[in-house]
Amino acid sequence: MYKFEELIEEDTHSDLIKPIPIFVSPNTDIMYSAGCFSINKPNVIILGNIDGQVEVWDLHDQVNKYGFRTSLFDDAVVKLTLSDEGEENWLAGGDEKGITRIVKLPNFLSYSNDIEIEKKWLKEFIDNYDNKILD
Repeated sequence: MYKFEELIEEDTHSDLIKPIPIFVSPNTDIMYSAGCFSINKPNVIILGNIDGQVEVWDLHDQVNKYGFRTSLFDDAVVKLTLSDEGEENWLAGGDEKGITRIVKLPNFLSYSNDIEIEKKWLKEFIDNYDNKILD
């Protein structure tokens, strides 16, 4: 399973280990409070924000805007996780008041016909992003 924390690498060139982002989204007024990768579609990131909304970002489709957004909670999303049971994918989320909701994700958001091609694309995307930062 991909975890949101895997977006962060350690800087081993300094005395202090600090997180270095592999990808930074465009500037936004939205404050994100939770996130996870899709299990079966690695280029899809699911983010929850402090307004209780959940966004699905397909980095292969577009990197500057979410592809889908829905309001699941009245309060800040504090946890998002995906199941990988069978062919259906379920998103479970929790808010700061302890309310939990579980929703089924549409197949186009959660299932890849060729996961190896998507993994290769995501690796190239991250490598290209790293090279832009270093230039």
